[in-house]
Amino acid sequence: MLFRHRSSVKMFYDWDWKGAEAGIRRALELNPGELTAHQSYGALLTALGRFHEAERQLALFLEAHPESADARFYRGVSLLMLGRTAEAAPPLMAAIEIGESRTREEARWYLALGFLKQDEPGKALEQLDVLATSPGHRRSEADKLRQEVRTRSPGQQ
Repeated sequence: MLFRHRSSVKMFYDWDWKGAEAGIRRALELNPGELTAHQSYGALLTALGRFHEAERQLALFLEAHPESADARFYRGVSLLMLGRTAEAAPPLMAAIEIGESRTREEARWYLALGFLKQDEPGKALEQLDVLATSPGHRRSEADKLRQEVRTRSPGQQ
């Protein structure tokens, strides 16, 4: 557990990605059953753009902890980035349902992007409307994107 905690500091405070990965891998070597290490590793791998590996780690964690909004969010993003857009929607929707405000906001953003990839502007606009009318750091970006979607899809108001 010590290696996992040190890795969190390296990842979230020092931005030392290599050090964080080394610490998490060591934690998993010492205790392969340490599921929270799989979640941390999945989040790190998502940030590093290693989406195949991230998706595997997060799926493993979610088998035992389906209530984790953060793991669902990172798994949804990984699936989306792998081009598995339809599979990305359920974990992102679950993250919106059970997550805290920052997780909900990010999940809505990526869900909207997924809907746009699937050529479903109406569903994307539902998410963008919520983001554009809520406080949060995605507000302005969501408003710009929804205006663009409405311009390109005139039937979607």
